[in-house]
Amino acid sequence: MKPFLFLITGLLIATTALAQNAEIDDIKAALAEAETAQERMVLRYELADAYLRVDAEQAEEIGKQAHEAARSLKNNGMAAQAAYLVAKAFERQRDDRNVEIWLRTALQHAKDAGDSDLIIRSVDERSRLAVKDRNYRRAYEINQEAFSYFSQNGTSISDLQKRFETQRTQLERQSKALQQERPVGVSSATSAWKKTKSVRKKTSWNNEQRDSVKTIKPNLKNSSQSQNRSKE
Repeated sequence: MKPFLFLITGLLIATTALAQNAEIDDIKAALAEAETAQERMVLRYELADAYLRVDAEQAEEIGKQAHEAARSLKNNGMAAQAAYLVAKAFERQRDDRNVEIWLRTALQHAKDAGDSDLIIRSVDERSRLAVKDRNYRRAYEINQEAFSYFSQNGTSISDLQKRFETQRTQLERQSKALQQERPVGVSSATSAWKKTKSVRKKTSWNNEQRDSVKTIKPNLKNSSQSQNRSKE
């Protein structure tokens, strides 16, 4: 039974790969015949999207070409989509630094284009990156920025608002936890210092008492000897 399942799985993978390769070849052929900059821009984006499933580096390279073409044509909507695609290509390569850079680029173009859906997706991805790094304050700030943008433009986004409120609560909880930890540390240090000071003071007092006893004994001895001499 298992060998049969492995065979079916292998056939499905091979079929999918062949279909993707065929799609890539078709787009490449169409790109070679494209006559306008607009057509080439769109086809480069489609080609990068097709490569994203099989070759992240190729998707990154061609996606950047689509983004540059969109910028040249002042097409903010396509520039935003291409930048987001490049970010996903870097995500496949596990390059978080460049993911953040290209998500910011996508967000800015999406704002210029008024693409609410892409704004939310870009903000969500950036927020997830910040949470992944346990930078909850940054995640909160990212959502706050987007929430402010939508509020100023009169757009109500309930899902974004929920995430915003949730992360604000997490941030407040984290701040309270840090504040509770600090006094404990200070108190422990103060207690240890006081204890050390007390020990030192006690030791010093004992030493002084010992010296005082040493001084008293010779004086008593000398006094006794003087009295004996007087009697004689």
